Amino acid sequence: MKNGIKDHYREEDIQIMKLESDVENWEASIEFAEKEIHFFNKLLNSPQCNENPDTKKKSLDLLDQLKTIHETNKACLGEILEFSNKLEGMNECEDLQCETYFLNSHEEFRNKIEKHLLRFRALKGRIFPHLSKYIVQ
Repeated sequence: MKNGIKDHYREEDIQIMKLESDVENWEASIEFAEKEIHFFNKLLNSPQCNENPDTKKKSLDLLDQLKTIHETNKACLGEILEFSNKLEGMNECEDLQCETYFLNSHEEFRNKIEKHLLRFRALKGRIFPHLSKYIVQ
Protein backbone atom coordinates (compact mmCIF):
# COMPACT_ATOMS: atom_id res chain seq x y z
CA MET A 1 0.00 0.00 0.00
CA LYS A 2 1.17 3.48 -0.73
CA ASN A 3 -0.04 4.86 2.58
CA GLY A 4 0.10 3.11 5.91
CA ILE A 5 -3.09 2.74 7.92
CA LYS A 6 -3.32 5.53 10.45
CA ASP A 7 -5.39 5.60 13.62
CA HIS A 8 -7.55 8.40 12.25
CA TYR A 9 -8.71 6.49 9.15
CA ARG A 10 -12.30 5.42 9.10
CA GLU A 11 -13.10 1.75 8.60
CA GLU A 12 -14.45 2.51 5.12
CA ASP A 13 -11.19 4.24 4.17
CA ILE A 14 -9.17 1.28 5.38
CA GLN A 15 -11.35 -1.07 3.39
CA ILE A 16 -10.87 0.98 0.22
CA MET A 17 -7.11 1.09 0.80
CA LYS A 18 -7.02 -2.71 1.06
CA LEU A 19 -9.08 -3.11 -2.10
CA GLU A 20 -6.82 -0.70 -3.97
CA SER A 21 -3.78 -2.62 -2.72
CA ASP A 22 -5.26 -5.84 -4.10
CA VAL A 23 -5.75 -4.19 -7.49
CA GLU A 24 -2.15 -2.94 -7.51
CA ASN A 25 -0.87 -6.43 -6.65
CA TRP A 26 -2.99 -8.03 -9.36
CA GLU A 27 -1.72 -5.57 -11.92
CA ALA A 28 1.90 -6.24 -10.93
CA SER A 29 1.34 -10.02 -11.09
CA ILE A 30 -0.30 -9.86 -14.50
CA GLU A 31 2.36 -7.52 -15.89
CA PHE A 32 5.11 -9.83 -14.65
CA ALA A 33 3.27 -12.80 -16.15
CA GLU A 34 3.49 -10.98 -19.51
CA LYS A 35 7.28 -10.98 -19.19
CA GLU A 36 7.30 -14.66 -18.25
CA ILE A 37 5.07 -15.56 -21.19
CA HIS A 38 7.39 -13.73 -23.59
CA PHE A 39 10.41 -15.49 -22.08
CA PHE A 40 8.83 -18.96 -22.29
CA ASN A 41 7.73 -18.25 -25.83
CA LYS A 42 11.33 -17.56 -26.87
CA LEU A 43 12.62 -20.66 -25.13
CA LEU A 44 9.97 -22.97 -26.55
CA ASN A 45 10.62 -21.62 -30.04
CA SER A 46 14.37 -22.18 -29.76
CA PRO A 47 16.02 -24.75 -32.03
CA GLN A 48 16.97 -26.93 -29.06
CA CYS A 49 13.33 -27.43 -28.10
CA ASN A 50 12.45 -28.41 -31.66
CA GLU A 51 15.35 -30.68 -32.59
CA ASN A 52 13.27 -33.84 -33.01
CA PRO A 53 9.61 -34.60 -33.72
CA ASP A 54 8.75 -35.58 -30.13
CA THR A 55 10.22 -32.49 -28.49
CA LYS A 56 8.84 -30.28 -31.26
CA LYS A 57 5.34 -31.71 -30.70
CA LYS A 58 5.61 -31.10 -26.95
CA SER A 59 6.93 -27.54 -27.52
CA LEU A 60 4.10 -26.77 -29.93
CA ASP A 61 1.54 -28.08 -27.46
CA LEU A 62 3.01 -25.93 -24.67
CA LEU A 63 3.16 -22.91 -27.00
CA ASP A 64 -0.51 -23.37 -27.82
CA GLN A 65 -1.38 -23.44 -24.12
CA LEU A 66 0.85 -20.42 -23.56
CA LYS A 67 -0.98 -18.54 -26.30
CA THR A 68 -4.30 -19.16 -24.54
CA ILE A 69 -2.85 -17.98 -21.22
CA HIS A 70 -1.42 -14.91 -22.96
CA GLU A 71 -4.81 -13.97 -24.40
CA THR A 72 -6.43 -14.32 -20.99
CA ASN A 73 -3.58 -12.37 -19.41
CA LYS A 74 -4.03 -9.44 -21.80
CA ALA A 75 -7.78 -9.46 -21.17
CA CYS A 76 -7.18 -9.49 -17.40
CA LEU A 77 -4.87 -6.50 -17.66
CA GLY A 78 -7.61 -4.51 -19.37
CA GLU A 79 -10.19 -5.69 -16.88
CA ILE A 80 -7.96 -4.65 -13.97
CA LEU A 81 -7.87 -1.11 -15.32
CA GLU A 82 -11.65 -1.08 -15.74
CA PHE A 83 -12.12 -2.55 -12.28
CA SER A 84 -9.79 0.02 -10.75
CA ASN A 85 -11.82 2.82 -12.30
CA LYS A 86 -15.05 1.17 -11.16
CA LEU A 87 -13.68 0.84 -7.62
CA GLU A 88 -13.40 4.62 -7.38
CA GLY A 89 -17.20 4.66 -7.37
CA MET A 90 -17.11 3.01 -3.95
CA ASN A 91 -16.09 6.40 -2.53
CA GLU A 92 -19.52 7.65 -3.53
CA CYS A 93 -21.43 4.90 -1.69
CA GLU A 94 -23.84 6.14 0.91
CA ASP A 95 -25.45 2.89 1.95
CA LEU A 96 -24.54 -0.68 2.81
CA GLN A 97 -26.13 -2.08 -0.35
CA CYS A 98 -23.79 -0.01 -2.52
CA GLU A 99 -20.72 -1.08 -0.53
CA THR A 100 -21.84 -4.70 -0.64
CA TYR A 101 -22.08 -4.48 -4.42
CA PHE A 102 -18.46 -3.31 -4.66
CA LEU A 103 -17.21 -5.87 -2.15
CA ASN A 104 -18.96 -8.69 -4.01
CA SER A 105 -17.59 -7.44 -7.34
CA HIS A 106 -14.13 -7.30 -5.80
CA GLU A 107 -14.38 -10.84 -4.49
CA GLU A 108 -15.63 -12.18 -7.84
CA PHE A 109 -12.81 -10.42 -9.63
CA ARG A 110 -10.27 -11.73 -7.10
CA ASN A 111 -11.45 -15.28 -7.80
CA LYS A 112 -11.14 -14.74 -11.54
CA ILE A 113 -7.58 -13.36 -11.30
CA GLU A 114 -6.48 -16.06 -8.88
CA LYS A 115 -7.86 -18.83 -11.12
CA HIS A 116 -6.01 -17.37 -14.08
CA LEU A 117 -2.75 -17.14 -12.13
CA LEU A 118 -3.21 -20.71 -10.88
CA ARG A 119 -3.71 -21.95 -14.46
CA PHE A 120 -0.57 -20.12 -15.51
CA ARG A 121 1.37 -21.59 -12.58
CA ALA A 122 0.18 -25.07 -13.58
CA LEU A 123 1.32 -24.45 -17.15
CA LYS A 124 4.73 -23.33 -15.91
CA GLY A 125 4.83 -26.61 -13.96
CA ARG A 126 4.52 -28.40 -17.31
CA ILE A 127 6.97 -26.13 -19.12
CA PHE A 128 9.83 -26.42 -16.61
CA PRO A 129 10.36 -30.18 -16.97
CA HIS A 130 10.28 -29.85 -20.76
CA LEU A 131 12.87 -27.07 -20.75
CA SER A 132 15.05 -28.68 -18.08
CA LYS A 133 16.04 -31.37 -20.61
CA TYR A 134 18.08 -28.74 -22.44
CA ILE A 135 20.07 -27.46 -19.50
CA VAL A 136 23.75 -28.38 -19.74
CA GLN A 137 24.95 -29.91 -16.50
